Order: sequence, then structure tokens, then C-alpha cells
Amino acid sequence: MSVFIDRDFRHALNLYCTKGNKRSRKQTVKRLERIVEFVRRPPAQIGRKQIAAFFEAKRYAASTARDYETAIRLLWDLLKRQGQPPRFSDTCETKDVEFKPREGGVETP
Repeated sequence: MSVFIDRDFRHALNLYCTKGNKRSRKQTVKRLERIVEFVRRPPAQIGRKQIAAFFEAKRYAASTARDYETAIRLLWDLLKRQGQPPRFSDTCETKDVEFKPREGGVETP
């Protein structure tokens, strides 16, 4: 439990956890708490700059970064912010995998 998350925001997170896939939503809330702990600010003071610093410091894999972007979208929704939240999964490390078509398969250009 983060000291930076106030009572009202904690209540909104608990309401979010009570609907839908409980396990997934609890993981999303935990990720949001990790972001808040890293930034060391209240959620209302977290913006693009802090999120960019978080992704730069952590250097997550693409799938993990996608999961954290879901938590950031939740933050934007709960704070009723205008526009789309920032996306930084492109800056995360991805493995260069060469595509090899199957034998007998159709090769695409």
C-alpha cells in the first residue's frame, strides 16, 4: 500500500477491482502502485514526463510494457484526464526475430 495514494483514489481502485476479471484487475492495480512508488508523487501529479522516466529506468520487455500501459490507461480514466495516455512501449527493448516462412508456404513480400 502506497503512502502516496490517498483514500479517495484507493477507493476508486478498490471499486475497479470488484468488477470483471478480478485477478487481472488486481495485477493492473499493483502495476499502478509500482508506478506511483517509483515516481514518489500522488497519482494526480503523474504526467507524461514521469511515465517516460519510469519506462526509461525499467526497460521492460514489450509484453510487460503493454501491461503497464494498461495500468497507465486506468490512471488516466480514474483521474478523468482528457486525451489518450502516453505510450512508451516502442522504447522498450524488443528482440529482433527474423521471420522464416514454412516450407511450401506462400512467402509474402
